[in-house]
Amino acid sequence: MKYLVSTLLVLILIVSISCSNNGNESPTSSLTLNLNGNTVKIEPGPGNLFFNSQGESNYVLLKEVSISMGIAEQDYFVQKVDLPNIFKKGEPIILIKGIVQNKHPEYHEIAMGAQGFDKNGKQVCWTLDPFGPGGIVELSVEPEQEGEFIIHLNFSEYVDFIHISGGVTKIPLP
Repeated sequence: MKYLVSTLLVLILIVSISCSNNGNESPTSSLTLNLNGNTVKIEPGPGNLFFNSQGESNYVLLKEVSISMGIAEQDYFVQKVDLPNIFKKGEPIILIKGIVQNKHPEYHEIAMGAQGFDKNGKQVCWTLDPFGPGGIVELSVEPEQEGEFIIHLNFSEYVDFIHISGGVTKIPLP
């Protein structure tokens, strides 16, 4: 039961997380990912906080971010009915690597994820990391400290835009 409650709370956190700057224009990084010469835009850019859908800070500052191609080192199972759900070891994937800083004065658990979209706004990539239905990466970073993250996404030659989300959570992920 405790696991179910924790899972539901984390899912609520992830659903409410979005990256905006409360109506203020913020810099967006454009990094070139070697996908047939396509340029993939990343949001938010370094130096930006993650915000929830109500425009409130999620207390996580994105310090650095990069994207590259990789090869899956394990099998992944994604718990979404409407998307392919098994990705095999050895298949191409997209790696999002970076550094975040925890700006929360007390909590130290950070949940992160990413989604990739094509030029028409259709989701073509999602977090493969194993926690939660949509995939979540967990970090434990003490207040005002920095931590490194890696998010694994399925590969799509159509990805045009990647949106990274994250926030602190009071409840550690199981």
